[in-house]
Amino acid sequence: MGQLLPVAVILIISAIGMFLIAWYGDIQINQEIQNIERVKNDKLRLLTDMLDSNLKNAVNLIEVTRNLPIVKDVSHSEFISETTRGIPEDKDLKKRILARDILDKYAYFEFITFNMPNGDFYMMEPYSSQLNLPYLNFANRDWYKGVMKTNDTYVSEVYISGTLGHNVVAVRTPVFDDGSMVGIWGGSLSLTNLGSNLKKLELGKNEQVFFIDQNWNVIADSSESVTQSGLAHYPYSEFIESIHDMETKTSVTTVSGTKMHFIYGSVDVPHNKWLIVIQQPSSDVFHTVDVIRAQIYLDIVLLTIVMSASYVIFRMLHSKKILVAKIAAAYNETMSQRDKLIKIDKIKEEFSAMITHELKTPLVPIIGYCKMLRNQMMGQINEEQMDSILTIEKNAKRLETLITDIMDVRKLDMNKMKFTMEDLSIADFFVNLESSYKQVLAEQGKEFITDIPMTDHTIQTDKIRLRQVFDNLISNAIKFTPDENGKITVGWKIEGNKIIFYIRDNGIGISLESQQNLFQKFYQVDTSARRKISGTGLGLAISKGIVEKLGGRIWVESDGKTGTVFYVEFNI
Repeated sequence: MGQLLPVAVILIISAIGMFLIAWYGDIQINQEIQNIERVKNDKLRLLTDMLDSNLKNAVNLIEVTRNLPIVKDVSHSEFISETTRGIPEDKDLKKRILARDILDKYAYFEFITFNMPNGDFYMMEPYSSQLNLPYLNFANRDWYKGVMKTNDTYVSEVYISGTLGHNVVAVRTPVFDDGSMVGIWGGSLSLTNLGSNLKKLELGKNEQVFFIDQNWNVIADSSESVTQSGLAHYPYSEFIESIHDMETKTSVTTVSGTKMHFIYGSVDVPHNKWLIVIQQPSSDVFHTVDVIRAQIYLDIVLLTIVMSASYVIFRMLHSKKILVAKIAAAYNETMSQRDKLIKIDKIKEEFSAMITHELKTPLVPIIGYCKMLRNQMMGQINEEQMDSILTIEKNAKRLETLITDIMDVRKLDMNKMKFTMEDLSIADFFVNLESSYKQVLAEQGKEFITDIPMTDHTIQTDKIRLRQVFDNLISNAIKFTPDENGKITVGWKIEGNKIIFYIRDNGIGISLESQQNLFQKFYQVDTSARRKISGTGLGLAISKGIVEKLGGRIWVESDGKTGTVFYVEFNI
């Protein structure tokens, strides 16, 4: 009887333990499913806001500028001809200059156009695209018919540009003068740029994003697997409900033998609706749920093993009962730590979404309207107003840079920064550096020198990220070189199987003590001279992270008095 009692106790404890593990595991699974759905909804809301913001910015820009007197002026219409597909390049320069400014300010626009009420092209910028128009009159296009029917701004269906050969969407608005329509003003949005931005999203395994118009044509997709061949129909339209009057919805459907998870919602555009679809195999969507479920099974097995071992230990040495308590405590601590990690990951994701949407997106119209005000596109401004506008624009750009740096640091910390490796000509790379900095620094009284061998060399790297490293290092050199006789030298050399790049300046130098912490995040060299220089202390940390991800190393040399040299080394 005395031996049966411990056995009964162990069996009861095992049963209770298994019940608690299963109960707690079920709670965790439900919480994880809710978290997955919330993340999916947050991502959809972020994409919806991004697309809606880009469209509204484009529409607002076109609608604001249509009221300008230079847009309403069609006094050069007598020069319209079939030969030039509109007016000649030297006519109505004010309208053409306005169009070029819009193209410079808003990267998504590829063309800015003005059509006469009968559909004839009055002008297009760039002018080279105007000459490549297949014909003069575009009254057969849906955007023309839409504007004429509604007398309002209209966003067209997706179509393939006849001049560039890729997918675009037209944004057109009527222009009235004294109550009469004098023309149609607008631009064509490049869907190639929109697709490129989708490729930069942090998506899950096999996760894809589609932007779709009202006719189920794919506007853009994250992998560009559909739009790379031109105008394409969304391949899974039969599994998605009608977009009319639709709120956010989810669907799980088997497609070609694979269970797919869809979440989708609509975006209003003038006189139409567009659709955003996020699709992913269900096995990838609920991978973490499967992991938790497997962990529950493992916990039950472990509990069975632990309780069996406890019985053996109890029979062998009763004095070791304390071991059971320690195992239980360790198990509870493990579960607690796992919960904390899940909460930390959730906070990181929410912070990332907030940074991207709430901070960065509003800066686009701020900077854009500052440029329009500086160019006096909305009327004359005085010198005091100009100073205020420049201050707003400067600080908005500083904030945009800070946000970008913080996001780059986070991507490096989480090993989520993407790299595209390709062949890079060192000679071409340094030619681009010289064209970017030589003239600009000369205007500041500083000299920019490229010290490179006569021969060229090719390396495998991500040229965009390598350029980011050089821009950070050159930017630092510019800040800390004197305004008079400042000199910055960039170059490269081969040593054995290594290629070494260097950026040398004749600035104030860096002390040996400060060099030890130079590549740490948010580190600022503590000297009065450097405290006058603005900066976040992230540039060098980002540069170090990028170089190491590219398989190289970076270091600095300085005696603290007569300038600084930064070196970047890669294997060849």
